[in-house]
Amino acid sequence: MKYCHLYSDTEGVSHIEDKELASTELDFMPPAPPVQINTAQSVENLILMGVPADWAEAASHPAPARQWVFILQGCVEFIASDGDSRLLGPGGILLAEDTTGEGHRSRIHGNDDALLAVVKKEK
Repeated sequence: MKYCHLYSDTEGVSHIEDKELASTELDFMPPAPPVQINTAQSVENLILMGVPADWAEAASHPAPARQWVFILQGCVEFIASDGDSRLLGPGGILLAEDTTGEGHRSRIHGNDDALLAVVKKEK
């Protein structure tokens, strides 16, 4: 399971990298065939966020919390303060952990509104 990791270094500069969650095949829902499962993670809450097609952030900001962002609809570009970026469409996953430093910007691509599921990680 691939995802993008957005984080801050010790200088406060944010970076984005492609990573993969470790998973194992598990007989999770018998009699259905086995599926790939990653390790369970504790979370605090879930937010469904609708974002209009013309939305863009003018200034960088740190993530408000360590959180998973799942793109359900539309395309979102995440731009780290080092200039690197990722464009994620439906099925895209981002782990935002740049809670300090310069932060990042994001914007919607295309003519469609975006729908995001934001899951705050437990501390």
